[in-house]
Order: sequence, then structure tokens, then C-alpha cells
Amino acid sequence: MSEAHGYGLLFTVLMAGYDTNAQTYFNGLYNYYTAHPSSINPYLMSWKQNSSFQNIEGEDSATDGDMDIAFALLLAHRQWGSAGAVNYLQAENNIIGAIMDNEINQTQWTIRQGD
Repeated sequence: MSEAHGYGLLFTVLMAGYDTNAQTYFNGLYNYYTAHPSSINPYLMSWKQNSSFQNIEGEDSATDGDMDIAFALLLAHRQWGSAGAVNYLQAENNIIGAIMDNEINQTQWTIRQGD
């Protein structure tokens, strides 16, 4: 689920300084996120996959997972910069824009469950 995936990204970026492979693990998780986009907005993550890594129960997003992913990308930019294999800052800006466009009710300024 995207919520658990967001937690994994957060835990992994926080491991930097304690585990020399933290960025490698983070980038692997990031690649999984990008491989499972929402069908509504590709910068958001499809909320659920099965054990065969297929999107199931709809290919839409869950806001809590996307928010965790966005925060993890911001932390990754602060930790490693954005000049490497992944431009974390651009990825973070993309997902924040998608959250604002698709997961925030901009009339009432409330958070939707997903896109």
C-alpha cells in the first residue's frame, strides 16, 4: 500500500548516516513508486499492489501515502542533494503539485482520501 511505501521511504532516508546503503535502498523504493502511478495523476502513487506487484482495487491514489512520499523526497533532497541519479527536489515538487491539484478540495481546503 502507498501508505506503507511512504513509511519505508521515510525510514530509509532517516537511516542515512547509519547505513551506507540507505540512498541505494531509498532509490529502489523511489523507483517502485514511479513504477506504480495513479491512473488519474502519474505523480501520485496507485494506492495498492498485490504480492505480484500489480496494482489492484483501482489505480487511484491515497492521500496519506502520497504525503509521506512527498515528505520523504524533501528529506532526501536535504540529505543527499538532487544532482545524483534522482532529482529529489523535482520529484517532491511534482508530487506536491499533484497533491494540491488532485487530493485537496480547493473550495473547502480539506484533504480528500485520494485522487
